Amino acid sequence: MSKSTFKILFYLRKNQVNKDGTVCIMIRLSLNGEITQFSSKLSVKPDAWDTVLGKAKGNTQKARQLNETLEDIRASLKNHYRDIEVHESFVTVEKIRNAFLGITAKQRTLLELFKKHNEDARKLVGISKTPATLAKYDRCYRRLEEFMKVKYNISDISLKEIGHIADLKSHTHLFVRKALSFVRKMQKHVLSNRPQVPPLSTAIHSECEKKEDERNTPTMRWTGSMAELVELIYGLDAMKLVNEGETGIKELLEGFCKVFGMEIKESQCYNTYADIKRRKNDSRTYFFDKAAEKLNRRMQEDEERERFRKR
Repeated sequence: MSKSTFKILFYLRKNQVNKDGTVCIMIRLSLNGEITQFSSKLSVKPDAWDTVLGKAKGNTQKARQLNETLEDIRASLKNHYRDIEVHESFVTVEKIRNAFLGITAKQRTLLELFKKHNEDARKLVGISKTPATLAKYDRCYRRLEEFMKVKYNISDISLKEIGHIADLKSHTHLFVRKALSFVRKMQKHVLSNRPQVPPLSTAIHSECEKKEDERNTPTMRWTGSMAELVELIYGLDAMKLVNEGETGIKELLEGFCKVFGMEIKESQCYNTYADIKRRKNDSRTYFFDKAAEKLNRRMQEDEERERFRKR
């Protein structure tokens, strides 16, 4: 099991000062490169806040009460994280925030949508569908159900969560792409209430859709960290290496996301850059320092191999 990257940070929103001189205490959640932030509904004066420890300064009763409340919030967020981790397929910062704030929403699932599709097809047997076609739909449903159980040990999956399966092998990736194509057709069918049922054979086996999927599927994946990517983007911007510096951070981010098939919000990029600026070492450019070290080592090794071949 991979080590959790879930982190909770309390910080001040200093750009909005209340009439009594206090500012809001914000909560930032980060997990696997995703970041979300929201208000804790608590406030404190800036000079009474320890920015390093992320809590109120001093040992006064007011400071202790505030810090106890913050620790209660931290404990509650961790409990929501563990609960989602146990009972759902994937954990996201959005889920944790919504659970903490009491925001719940019924999410449609893959098998639920598939079942609805087959029920509609059943009504059309003898009209526009044959028993053999219905049997094929039912067989595909059972195989999909079995696949999720054997491969991921889940009984169903929310449509929103399918996109989080990012570490699949190539054959599984192909299956998911085809399944997603079929899901999109079923969604249109269910929402439009039209009498026709999208043909399963077309959704799964259409050569045109297969080629379209292959064209839209990125051939490269970013396997570094979010911080490394953001440092690279800001480095390119600082050195004005793209379009002579006329391309800004937003455009660079969109370009990298398109190349690597990623979805990163501009706010996530900015917040990660803010975290980079808070680094305490003499050099805060971990990515470029590491890249320079590895590239120099590679050139040295190449030169040694060349000298060895000339002997």
